Amino acid sequence: MSLDIEKPTSFLGVNPTDLVQGIKLHEESVIEKKIHQENRCIAWSPDGSYVAWSQGGGIVYLLPWDLEKGKLLKGPVRDQSFDTVESNDEPDLGSLPRLPTDDRTCNNSDDEFSTFNKNFYNNCSQKNSDEKSMRKCFRIDCMDLVWSMAFGTGISRSAVNVHRRFTFKSDLILATGLQGGIIKLWNIFSGNLLMELLDHKKMVHGLSFKCDGTLGLVSCSSDCTIKFWDLNLDGNMYKTLRFKENVLVFSCKWSPNCKHVAAVGMNKCAYIWNSENFNKARKLTGHLNNVVSCDFSPDGAILATASFDSRVILWDPYTGDQIKILGHMFPSPRPIYAGGANDFYVRCVSFSREGHQLMTVADDGYVRFWALDSPGVNPVCVTQSTKLLSGAFSSNSNIGAVGVFS
Repeated sequence: MSLDIEKPTSFLGVNPTDLVQGIKLHEESVIEKKIHQENRCIAWSPDGSYVAWSQGGGIVYLLPWDLEKGKLLKGPVRDQSFDTVESNDEPDLGSLPRLPTDDRTCNNSDDEFSTFNKNFYNNCSQKNSDEKSMRKCFRIDCMDLVWSMAFGTGISRSAVNVHRRFTFKSDLILATGLQGGIIKLWNIFSGNLLMELLDHKKMVHGLSFKCDGTLGLVSCSSDCTIKFWDLNLDGNMYKTLRFKENVLVFSCKWSPNCKHVAAVGMNKCAYIWNSENFNKARKLTGHLNNVVSCDFSPDGAILATASFDSRVILWDPYTGDQIKILGHMFPSPRPIYAGGANDFYVRCVSFSREGHQLMTVADDGYVRFWALDSPGVNPVCVTQSTKLLSGAFSSNSNIGAVGVFS
């Protein structure tokens, strides 16, 4: 069977050259081409000072980023290797360098949440040149293929005097989700392994930290589960969820106010849970194929989901209503063809910090930047590459990073 329509296009009524072209700030090539062939994921630290780059084969580079100049401070080097910790000595997280954050205990109220984020970003923007020059580039060998990454920072809330293996204060860590189901946590100031989370049985597709400084982590996996972890309690896994369809889960995300958790997966599945009562799940109905990525707007008012049906749908997370559909293929494929061999799969979606823009990555070779207040059906800015796999907006600037298959 074949489509009885003209050859579809990526844009409606315009040529890609007629749209604003994005400016490429920096490009890094694969370091070890003979061994590692793919780039799987990109992650930005909350203050935008680091980019985590998974270049394939289990190798992750932590690269310091200069926000003012829009380029890497130091490029990756093959021999900068900081693998797993061989010593039996446990890392003392209390003595690690600290991020410039608010030292006050953070709870889940909206006022405290806003104060934490405001102080975090304001203080991060005041880093001097000496602090920037001290940031190092690390090569981390995760010993397995990396499928997801996320940065987290937190403040210990509990005043109870009990023994804990780790005491997180304002330390920045990187979580990597691996093909074998292990989640590894790394100290970005030394490149050392801190902890392993072992409950997943298959590859970990998605990771997301809470934004309130409590170091709560949610993960999703090919074992069809969504798991919740408390790193302040030595990585205790305290909750497991599944879709009603019991299918693979590809992406998960905490909302910025920590009131909702979204997860998406196979068979058109997209769900939202209220974090106060995980037993009540809201199913989002509208996609026509596997849903592979999701992201909340910075104010938590919009959830975006990307699918292999060539569309991104914007939702109201409180009601489950559709707000807008962003098409990547025109004419849009009919249900019977949605996600067939159309070369228009949408791989990922990411909001800018201000929430006015959205970045999407699709198999047609275009990175699209959408203005949510634009009445048109085309993006406001595009840039082209080949074999795009992933992408993410910087946490505190309008800069996007993408990973490609090399």
